[in-house]
Amino acid sequence: MDSAYAAGILHLVLGSFLLWIVPAQLVFFADLVAFPLSLFFSVRSIVSIWCLKKAPTTAHVYIDKKEGEDEPLHVQTNDGSTTVVAQTTARSSIQNPQATKRSKDPIPGAPLRAQNNPPTIIETKRKVPLMRVIMLVAQLALFAMVLDFVYRPLVFPGKDLVVFRPGYVSHEAAKLHIRYPRQEHLEIRYRASGQNMPWESAGGLDPPTELTDFTTTVDLVNLRPSTKYQVELLSSQATVRADAVLLETAEFKTAPTPHSPTRMRFGTGSCIKPNFPYQLTTSPDIYGFASMLDHSDNLDMIMFMGDFIYADVPLYFGTTVEDYRRLYRQVYMTKSARRLVSRVPMLHVYDDHEIKNNWHNQNDAPMGNAMVAYSEYNGAPNPPAELPGRSFYNFTHGNIAFYAWDTR
Repeated sequence: MDSAYAAGILHLVLGSFLLWIVPAQLVFFADLVAFPLSLFFSVRSIVSIWCLKKAPTTAHVYIDKKEGEDEPLHVQTNDGSTTVVAQTTARSSIQNPQATKRSKDPIPGAPLRAQNNPPTIIETKRKVPLMRVIMLVAQLALFAMVLDFVYRPLVFPGKDLVVFRPGYVSHEAAKLHIRYPRQEHLEIRYRASGQNMPWESAGGLDPPTELTDFTTTVDLVNLRPSTKYQVELLSSQATVRADAVLLETAEFKTAPTPHSPTRMRFGTGSCIKPNFPYQLTTSPDIYGFASMLDHSDNLDMIMFMGDFIYADVPLYFGTTVEDYRRLYRQVYMTKSARRLVSRVPMLHVYDDHEIKNNWHNQNDAPMGNAMVAYSEYNGAPNPPAELPGRSFYNFTHGNIAFYAWDTR
C-alpha cells in the first residue's frame, strides 16, 4: 500500500469515527492532520500519472522462447499504475538491431533468460487509476461533512430563533420561556382545552432585550389543577388583516392538587448533539427528541439530566457568553426540539459539558459565562432554586416529590 492510499484510509477512518461514533476533539484534530496529507499524496499521485499518460514508458523484457512463436505478453510498469498487453517474439527482437543495441541491460530485478534471446523493448501508456480518483472524491466529500458538522454553529448561529415553551408547571401556575429577537410588543393569551372555551389575556409584554439574548420568562397564574391549557404568543404589531399576529403556540397540563394521590408519566434524557450521528441534511435534528415525540401525548413533563449542549465537542469555540448561547440556539433550532418543548414541559439540571468536559470548579472561569447562558435558556424556566445563585430545586406533582441536585 503506497502513501496515498494509507493517508486516505486514515482520513476516512478518523472522519467516520468523528461523524458516526464519538465526536471527540482529539479525533477532529487528528483528522485535520490526516486530511491534508491524504489530499497531498492523492493529488500528487494522480497528477504525476496524468501528466505523463501520453509519454511512453519503456519496459525491457527478456523472452525465453523458440524463434517464431507469438503469444501475448503481460507487462507491469515500474510505478505499478497500469498493466499492458503486448504481442512480441524473439524473432522480432533479433530483426530489430536498433532496439537490441539500446537494450543491452535489463531493468533492475528482471530475471535473465536465455543468452541467445536479446531483450525486447515494449512501449506502454500510463492511465489514471480509477480507484485513486474515487478515493480522492471520497476524501473531499467526507471532509466537507466534517466541516459542516463542526462549524455549522458559526455558519448558522440562529440569531432569528423564536422560542415559546412551558417550563415548570404547578397545580396553579406555569412558567413560559420566550425568546423573541424582534423589537415588537408581545401578548400572551391562554385558555383551557375544550370546545368553545374563551381566550384569556395574560397581558402585554415588552420585547426582550439583547442583554439576555432576547429571552425572558413569564408566569401564568390562577390556573386550575389537572387541566390542559393552550397558549399563544402574539405580536401586537397590527397588520392590514389583523390586530395581532400569531407567532407561536404551546400547550401543557397543570399538576394535580398537592398531596392528592397521583399517577404520572414523565420522560428523561441527556447528552444530545444536533445532527449526531451525522446525516447529510440542510435541517439538522436531534434524533432522541424525535423519538420522544412519538410518546409526547402521554407525557406530563420531561426531566433533562444535563449535557443539553456540548461546549467542547468536537471543538471548543471559546469562553464568552455568546459562545455558549449559540450552542443553546443550535439545539432549539432543530425541528424535533421545537415541537417537543412546545408540547411537553421540560425541566433541567446541568452537567459538565454545559461548561467543559469534567468541569467541577464552581468559582473559576468559564463557569460564570456558561451559567449565564444556561440560566437564560434552561435555568430560568425551572422551579425556583432553594438558595439564591444556586441551581438545585425541588417540587411536587400531586403526592410525588422531586429533588434536582446541583452536584457540579
